[in-house]
Amino acid sequence: MDLALRPMSTSQVLDRTFHLYRNNFVLLAGIGALLPAMLLIMQLSFIPLGFPPRANAKQSPESLAVVLLGYFCCYGVIYLLGAALAGGATVFGVSKLHLGQNVTIAQSYKQVFARFWRVLGVIVLLGLIVFGAIFVGELIAIILVAVSAGSARIFGGSGAIGIGVIFAFIWAGVIFLGALFLALFLYSKLSLAIPACLLEQLPVGASLRRSWYLTKNSLWRIMLVHLLTWVLSVILAIALGMPGQIYTMLLHNKAVLVGIALQQIGGFFAGVIANPIATTAIALIYYDQRVRKEAFDLQLMMDAVGQQAQMQAAATAPPALG
Repeated sequence: MDLALRPMSTSQVLDRTFHLYRNNFVLLAGIGALLPAMLLIMQLSFIPLGFPPRANAKQSPESLAVVLLGYFCCYGVIYLLGAALAGGATVFGVSKLHLGQNVTIAQSYKQVFARFWRVLGVIVLLGLIVFGAIFVGELIAIILVAVSAGSARIFGGSGAIGIGVIFAFIWAGVIFLGALFLALFLYSKLSLAIPACLLEQLPVGASLRRSWYLTKNSLWRIMLVHLLTWVLSVILAIALGMPGQIYTMLLHNKAVLVGIALQQIGGFFAGVIANPIATTAIALIYYDQRVRKEAFDLQLMMDAVGQQAQMQAAATAPPALG
């Protein structure tokens, strides 16, 4: 049995994540490069169309709105497709590496293509649930500010208006932070659905229920791992996108397009480097939870012993008479 296939603490999960990532960087970065590459091509394609908007560009508000709508629609579709392919392939690749087996980029993507629509369905539902929680929180916060400001204006003087608006913004901030926490909670509870869908060949609904079960009693440590990998992704995105921003600030309007392109190329490298880390952690958490809840390590060991016994029996069996 692989020594890595045992219950792991939070620090051990992170250590194993970076161990696999460091020792298999070319493989994992190669698998994870698909989504950043797709987004980079789309972003570079929109620069001649006027997005991001530039101060010296003469563009009507109507045309800018059309380009903006097209950009976000394309971004959403490409992100979903790329996340399903690259995320699923990374999960499969990490699964093989974690179990001590060899795998290639082609083999990883082949497994995802066979179950693509299920993986895509899981990602779409997960996104709707998580971003739905954030949207509801934002909506409640906006309504609270509007109602509080309107009530203060009707029933109080100018001082009451100011105090009412201040308290409304405070409560709105609390509600929004609560919505972010709820989104992180739901994402952590359902993030193992992709490994369950891909590795156990479960349908979409069963994958989400499976993730909800596996994460029981381990939610805080899973949330901490997700939070740490997200912070790392943000730091990498800022650090690699900063050269383009500095270049644009120094040359002002002389090389805006070059600066924008450099920022997007920096985002590409940040995605290639950071995305596999988060997905690797998710795959390892999946196996860790199965070991904790279902003694998955013993199951694998018993299966291996059974296969070895079958091979020995076949080797020692007398040859069949012709």
